[in-house]
Amino acid sequence: QWLKIYDNQPIKSILADKYAVRKWVAEKIGDKYLIPLLGVWNSYEEIDFSLLPNNFVLKCTHGSGMNIIVNDKSQLNHSEVKRKINQWMSVNYAYRSGFEMHYFDIVPKIIVEKYLESENGEDLRDYKVFVFNGKVKLIQVDIDRHHIHKRNLYTPEWEYVDCSILYPSAPNMIIEEPACLKEMIALAEILGEKFIHVRVDFYIWKGQIYFGEMTFTHGSGTEEFKPEEYELVMGDWMELQKGE
Repeated sequence: QWLKIYDNQPIKSILADKYAVRKWVAEKIGDKYLIPLLGVWNSYEEIDFSLLPNNFVLKCTHGSGMNIIVNDKSQLNHSEVKRKINQWMSVNYAYRSGFEMHYFDIVPKIIVEKYLESENGEDLRDYKVFVFNGKVKLIQVDIDRHHIHKRNLYTPEWEYVDCSILYPSAPNMIIEEPACLKEMIALAEILGEKFIHVRVDFYIWKGQIYFGEMTFTHGSGTEEFKPEEYELVMGDWMELQKGE
């Protein structure tokens, strides 16, 4: 909550914008880590769906959770999707879930990205890397997030952390250390080197790391930790005098 009020840097508005951040990330680590972009528009009416592949991901660029996975565009309910997109486009996300003011100046757009489909048909694992003052301290792995959502936490050395954030953990589920873990950590530290705290999200698809997004206020700072002492641990990782 302190960071929301006292560390509201203008650059955060650019990096929280799911379209604008792509240019910055490409300059920092290279465009090979970007999920292929299939288009950007100012309104749903501008989208020519005949030019899109059969499956893709629709996203609004100015907030969180504004995504629609399209597995088969021939089955797309355009009236329902249009209603949902237009509703999202009308929202200033800064006021939606706890005064995250770095979202205030983002001009809403719609983007479509390539759908990275997992080989086993399950949701692609989402690796959320928590960076504090340029150093990775924690990695959250979201599992089957659209069905039986679980979250496991790991140290940078891939040791299981017996803690849950909002969603239950799955301690008996063996999640192997990614072969590209060191590369992922290095990328996160490059992207997060100038900030007191940022969460950098990645996917791994066919052995390749792909950038997801940057989040400066994880869960708007309100997600419950169990056990709650881990909130103090995370607080100790923040060295406020080192922020840019």
